[in-house]
Amino acid sequence: MISYDENFEEFLKEFAPRKPQALPLRVDESWLWSRRLAAVAILAVTVGGAVWFAAHSHRALNNADWVIEQKETVPKQVRRRISAVELTKLAIEDPGKLDAVLAEESRQRSAGLRGRESMLRVLKKE
Repeated sequence: MISYDENFEEFLKEFAPRKPQALPLRVDESWLWSRRLAAVAILAVTVGGAVWFAAHSHRALNNADWVIEQKETVPKQVRRRISAVELTKLAIEDPGKLDAVLAEESRQRSAGLRGRESMLRVLKKE
């Protein structure tokens, strides 16, 4: 009986080693330009978006007074939340106004905890 090792060795002898082909000396540069163009487009969109965001967040910061002054006339669902960037700018420019904005946000967000059907009252009953 022939063992499996001998069969495998005979099978491997059927294959002959070949010399590998030489690498091409010249690189095809047609795809290189398309990648560069895609990278420039992505960079332009990113920078443009950052500039647009910076310009619009400055306007929103100037409208932050509107949220505090007209809190009773604006329904809860329509109130605009202040972003972290706006809060950071407000902290740098006017820390007193930041305290007022944060106090108002705290009152608005914790309103559901003080009502008659609040979550805390329900948990307290259990």
